[in-house]
Amino acid sequence: MIGWEQCLECGNHCFAEGENLSAYNNFQDAVAIARQLFCKHPTNKCVVKALLISHQNLADLHVKEQALDLAYQELATVNNCIEDVVERYQSCRRKLPDSLLWGKSISLKKLLLFEQTYCH
Repeated sequence: MIGWEQCLECGNHCFAEGENLSAYNNFQDAVAIARQLFCKHPTNKCVVKALLISHQNLADLHVKEQALDLAYQELATVNNCIEDVVERYQSCRRKLPDSLLWGKSISLKKLLLFEQTYCH
């Protein structure tokens, strides 16, 4: 998680300084690391949180640049990613871990909030 945190911190600094291209590159790296972690540890709440934060930061950057379609795509992507794992658990009739229920709830709320805010 150290590499993810470094990418996120650097991306946040660049975002705050208006260095959008550098922020984008760092946030993309954070997404890639978070996705790798999520593939290995999909029930770890810290990993689920990292995945959500990474995609949310990219979405925020896209909103800042008025690229609302790309922002929505980021939020939909993370929602679909979590939903895919949820469906795999449900298809095996396994109890859904709380971390996935939490992640599913958060990603859906973020997606719905975006729709309410930007998709009138």
